Amino acid sequence: MDRTEMSSAIRQEMQVLVGVSAFAALAESDVSGPVNIGSGEPVRVKDIVQEIGRQMGADRLLHLGAKPLSAAEPPLLVADKRRLAHEVGWQPSYNLEQGLADTIRWWQRQEDSRIDDK
Repeated sequence: MDRTEMSSAIRQEMQVLVGVSAFAALAESDVSGPVNIGSGEPVRVKDIVQEIGRQMGADRLLHLGAKPLSAAEPPLLVADKRRLAHEVGWQPSYNLEQGLADTIRWWQRQEDSRIDDK
C-alpha cells in the first residue's frame, strides 16, 4: 500500500441509519461488554471517491493522490464486527453504491433547499 496518499487508505463506509440500526439491535440484545459498531467491510478511500464521482457524473474532476496520508493516519481502519454479527445477529442492510446514492440525494436536497431560501 502506498502510504503517501489518502486515497490508498482503507476504511469502512457505513450509513448513519445503518449504524443506528446496529445500535438498536445491540440495545435489544442480551450481549454485554464492548461491541464494535461498523460495517466491517474494508474499502479504499479511492473507491468511495470514485463511486461518488461516477454517480454525480463528475469523475473527470477527481484528482486522486492530491491529499497526502498523514503519518498519524493508520493505513487500515475497519471495525471487527464479529461480535455484532455472531452474537447480536446484525448485518448491514446497505451496500456502498446504494448508501452513497442516498447520501448524494440528501446533499442535493439540502443544496436545493439552500438555493430556494435565497
